[in-house]
Amino acid sequence: MNFTSKGLGKRSLGMDCGTESVKVDGDKLLLSGAVRPPLKWAYTITMDEQDWVEFFETAMHPSVVAYLSRPAKLRLALQALWYLFTFMVVYTFLLPVVWVSRLRQAPAVPAPTDELAHGASSSSATPDQRD
Repeated sequence: MNFTSKGLGKRSLGMDCGTESVKVDGDKLLLSGAVRPPLKWAYTITMDEQDWVEFFETAMHPSVVAYLSRPAKLRLALQALWYLFTFMVVYTFLLPVVWVSRLRQAPAVPAPTDELAHGASSSSATPDQRD
């Protein structure tokens, strides 16, 4: 992937997608790596939930579909479809397993005391007198 900017003049910055280190930071996904030589700049891409939605929206844009529909791009289109298929299968079957394991690891909720379970109060005041 290459990045260009008017501030860079005629130079573009290249990075190799798929070689980044990936970390989770709360609700964010951090992708870190280094720009290709001759520059040695480190970068970090921070993605949140909306970024994923927008990524897939961009992938469905008519221009992207037309680009991947060209005969010369057939191999690329098939590779993209394979990754999409794999993504769907993994998340269809893996997410329930992850959710169940997290539920099993969740701390147990303490049982209510007799007083709370029956709605009783240690006070002798009537319901109208209690605040």
